[in-house]
Amino acid sequence: MKKYLITVLILVVSLILVVSDEILTMDQYMKTINEKLPQLKSYEISEEKSKNNIKKARAIYDVQLKSSVSAFGQQMYTDSDTSTANYAPGFQADLSFSSLLPSGTRLSAGGKYKQVYSSGENTVTDFSSLPVTQSDIEYSSVTYDPVIQFGIQQPLLYNWFGFLDRYSVKDAKNRYAIEKLQQEENKRSLLNYYEKLYYSWIAADIMKDELERTIDNAERFLKQTEDKQKNGLADIDDYQRARYSLLKYTEQHQKLQKDLEVIRNELKIFFDLAQYEPDRSLFSRENILAKHSVHLEQVPFENTRSAEILNLNRENLELLKKARKNQTLPQLNLFGNLDIKFHVNNKVTDGETEQFTSFGDVDFVAGLEFVYPLGSIQSKASLNEATLMIDELLYQYEQTRNNYQLQLSNTILQYQYQKDNLQLKDKQISSLNSRFQSEQSKYAQGRAELKNLLDTENSITDEKINRISINLNLCHLIADYNYIANTDLTGGNK
Repeated sequence: MKKYLITVLILVVSLILVVSDEILTMDQYMKTINEKLPQLKSYEISEEKSKNNIKKARAIYDVQLKSSVSAFGQQMYTDSDTSTANYAPGFQADLSFSSLLPSGTRLSAGGKYKQVYSSGENTVTDFSSLPVTQSDIEYSSVTYDPVIQFGIQQPLLYNWFGFLDRYSVKDAKNRYAIEKLQQEENKRSLLNYYEKLYYSWIAADIMKDELERTIDNAERFLKQTEDKQKNGLADIDDYQRARYSLLKYTEQHQKLQKDLEVIRNELKIFFDLAQYEPDRSLFSRENILAKHSVHLEQVPFENTRSAEILNLNRENLELLKKARKNQTLPQLNLFGNLDIKFHVNNKVTDGETEQFTSFGDVDFVAGLEFVYPLGSIQSKASLNEATLMIDELLYQYEQTRNNYQLQLSNTILQYQYQKDNLQLKDKQISSLNSRFQSEQSKYAQGRAELKNLLDTENSITDEKINRISINLNLCHLIADYNYIANTDLTGGNK
């Protein structure tokens, strides 16, 4: 009864320990990685910064407000012997709005106001009586000069109808599209790494258990051999062979434990691994056989994100070339300015007030402006630079396509090789198991040497470890294929 209770207690404790380790599925794992990986947040910030550059480029179309207020004083000169002018104070103010239209047309509208206080003396000669007399008459005046102003400027060659202005916005949009694709590519690369890390975690965990079972068997076998050697039923070399086999598997286990700890250290950043274990069902026979049915096809490079990025870069460089070509042209601008002026002068002379007014006088200027740097060395060099950049990108496109095709072909080749190798590995393990059972029976009957039995058992363990490695390679190769070709297992675009 006591033994029965102990057995039940052990089973209950074992069940609690098993239940306490929650299975961390691949979906949960990748979701957490997406949420917590700081590099992904950094990619999002880079994308937002590039998007913000579009707003910066559109700032050229902002309406600009300009205003000023100032006071002044100036000495007036009459250039006459019969009159003098005093120091004249005054103030002025101006307000204007200007804006650039997508057509390249720059418009401005506003007004200015000027008010001046002037005074002085005029010497008046009276010829109506004799003798002739002269008298000094003081005067003062206040002038008011408001002006309404309009202006327009239209480029006709350089920046013709706003081409360069629109280019800066278009360039920012293209760079954002490129940056967005590039960050998606970076994200896929990073997630591909962590997906393969999860598979490596499963493989290392299974290998560890496989080696621990083998070590348990080797320890029992060593104990049996030691007992036989003491009783004269086995030689010392049989004992040493069994001992060497145990030491060999212990060494492999220690190395694997170290590799597993490296993986766990990397995952501890995101998970409490004391509560989780990987989903080993992904390495079940059914799931691995399912991977055999996956057909990896050649995907044209033109359908990949890398090709899309390069094509956008080429379009942007072609646009840059057009902009640089435009910059080699002279500036020919059509311009016009219109001022509507108002003038009021209140003048007081010898106590009498006079007012002079003028309303709605129009001044205008219209014409063409031509500017051209002789030689235009910088703009021509910039155009040549853009041409060279396009040529360089074309070669880069070819190089990237060649690398892609080579990498994809090798991945497909490796995948097919691993599938074939896995089938051979299953047959090898089956053959070794059959041989081991036969040798074990013969060894118990004294008709087989311990060396053969140990060699066969070692081969079985090695092949089982190799089979797990092949399973891992299959998972990694499919993940790499999905990343390289921008596909999923069904062949659809991600």
